[in-house]
Amino acid sequence: MKKILFILAFVSALSCSSQNSTKLYLSTKEYEDPKGYFTIYPPKDWKIKEFPNDTRGKVHFSKNDNNNLMILVKAIPQKSLQELYDYCLNEGKDKLVSMGAKDLTINKLKIGGFDLIKRSFAAQGSKCIMVDYYLNGVNHNLFYSAPTNEFGNDIGIIESSILTYNPNLIIVSPEDQKFHNLQSRRRVAKLLFEMGEYDQARMFVEDGFKISPNDTVLLEIEKSINDKEHKNPILLETGIKASDSSSKDLAGANSKNEENTKESTEGDDNAVVDMILTLAGALIIVFSKKIADGTAWPGFARLSTPVIGIVMMIGGFNLLFDNGHVFLGIITILLSILIFASPLIYSIMINKK
Repeated sequence: MKKILFILAFVSALSCSSQNSTKLYLSTKEYEDPKGYFTIYPPKDWKIKEFPNDTRGKVHFSKNDNNNLMILVKAIPQKSLQELYDYCLNEGKDKLVSMGAKDLTINKLKIGGFDLIKRSFAAQGSKCIMVDYYLNGVNHNLFYSAPTNEFGNDIGIIESSILTYNPNLIIVSPEDQKFHNLQSRRRVAKLLFEMGEYDQARMFVEDGFKISPNDTVLLEIEKSINDKEHKNPILLETGIKASDSSSKDLAGANSKNEENTKESTEGDDNAVVDMILTLAGALIIVFSKKIADGTAWPGFARLSTPVIGIVMMIGGFNLLFDNGHVFLGIITILLSILIFASPLIYSIMINKK
């Protein structure tokens, strides 16, 4: 009879909204923490996420991404439930408020032989409750959060589940206690950093360094804080790198421009040579009759004709393949062939006559 009265009192103290909640369904399978810290009957069909690499007792029961019951068991520095309660009323309250908590209430309860602390608040469109057990320097924190429009429907399930929670008395070694404290500072520092509270995040990082001066997780968070707070040096360094890169790009562009200028100059020189050769070729074609008859500059003409033709052909291929002047290159090659053949063609035509 006393147990029933305790349960009714606890349900009433947790939330008045449970009177309007839907029918409660708990899993018929008791969940046992793999590390032995606790057992609980979670809501039926909720997803279970464990953290095997974490030495603390830790599990999440989730209906969806925003509707979760989370349990965390860790060693804390407070020496009694009263010290934990005082912490919740002062420093703990300030931390929750700094994170956006509103309508915060903090109460002490006693149920089934356990002294509890229950906190409720609203934050960022969600309603939350936290229930804290304290056993021999170890805090069992049960945290439930859900969107405001879902909270009223599911709080009954959560209240019933919390009633089934059974904390186990485990003596935490000094090494585990040190790790639990370090994990707590990691978590809060990361959370504050993500919220943009860099000064507060740095305080938790520095506090964590007192436990583990070279902790890689805290060092990474500290680096992220420095990157956010000291943008000018980063931008300056980035600017230097960009300047170096720009200088290299500019040097490359200048070099390329010089090459293009050189190619352009060479192309102009080639064009002049081709023009001279074309004129010479045209003269040869015009005087091909006299060249064939041997009456126009006999020795020089007969020698210059093939030379001019070869040079023009080379120039044509150069225009075609090296400079990309397809039309001019083809014309030059055809003209060189015509220069080669003009005296011969003329001689054949004369012989036919």
